[in-house]
Amino acid sequence: MLHIFARTSNDVRYFTDDHARELDGLRQGPAGWWLKGAGEVTDPERVSRVFAGSSRARIVGYDLIFSAPRSSSVLLALDEMAAPHLVASHRLAVKAAVQYLEAHALGVRRKVQGEVEVTATSWREIIAFTHGVNRIGEPHLHDHVLVGATGLESDRAIDGRGLFAHLNAADALYRSELRHRLGEGTAYRPWRSFAGNELVVGVDDGYRALWSGRSEVRPPKKAWARDEIVAKWAADLEGFRPFGERPAPLSRVGHLDEHSLGAQLSGINSLFRRSAMAAWANAATFGQPVDAVTSAIDLHLTNVTRGVGVQEREVSRSDLLQLAQVRGRGPRPLQAHELSRWMNAGPLIKSRIIEPGRELYPVGYLRSVEPERVALTSSRDISNR
Repeated sequence: MLHIFARTSNDVRYFTDDHARELDGLRQGPAGWWLKGAGEVTDPERVSRVFAGSSRARIVGYDLIFSAPRSSSVLLALDEMAAPHLVASHRLAVKAAVQYLEAHALGVRRKVQGEVEVTATSWREIIAFTHGVNRIGEPHLHDHVLVGATGLESDRAIDGRGLFAHLNAADALYRSELRHRLGEGTAYRPWRSFAGNELVVGVDDGYRALWSGRSEVRPPKKAWARDEIVAKWAADLEGFRPFGERPAPLSRVGHLDEHSLGAQLSGINSLFRRSAMAAWANAATFGQPVDAVTSAIDLHLTNVTRGVGVQEREVSRSDLLQLAQVRGRGPRPLQAHELSRWMNAGPLIKSRIIEPGRELYPVGYLRSVEPERVALTSSRDISNR
């Protein structure tokens, strides 16, 4: 999950004073880490210089909060062998999503000959802080990514509309990258259901209920030592009650969930590239790297130039859904070379093939090749009506 909060103060002690000891031994290096820039991550004066605002605006920067799904975060408490890979995968997914925002969401507005134009820009510096618990001491892996409100070569404020317009896409890409990396590097396999629930093969739903994130009071922030939080989680587990696991559609590994893609796009009146990116990433049931999602969208939207921020051209729903091809060839593969071959398999036609004494009608569509060389994968025998 991604939340974006505008900052009007450059006081960063909330981040620099929290060393996130609950992740000691699971995280490489300190809680703070630079995505762009360098310096002491515990020095509030140095970190505060990440924030940079325009003289004409109150906002000095943004706090981008990337939170791992609860079904993945609970692995911090359940499996100390898998937890380091979870934290590393989370950080890589955060970095990939932030890079997407830099490439597509950031722009500054200028008026040229009476017309408002949005010019692409990037952040001067980016720093993040990785934490492993919420206010009530539950496993909750998340990062605070701190960025400025002005661009790299301008004192003009970044158009915040672009950040919020691309929020859903960056969120979906973060979760897709995390599902992919965690599934590749551990014995667990995260997946996304048609209803949008983030689940993990091998993790009982009862753990999500045990650490639900809900509390009647909001306690003050507490700094946990590693041994303290391990003891707390062990005590919490005494109250665990199994709910069971939802069956995962393992047959969908390596392929796009075409029904999910269609359902997500059906409620969108104006479809832009950012919406296509979000829908594709969510329809990659078991995850896909961000660069692979980007390549897949580029392959489908070849005639669409990329925009900046909110200035994106509308895209064709039919170009993205490829309904006729999907009916004939099946769901699209996620591997780049396989997807390219799927896309270039040739034109499709409805076919009817006559054999002596019976008529066979293909259920789907077939490639336009010689009928006698077509091997039917499914057919309907109507000779015995």
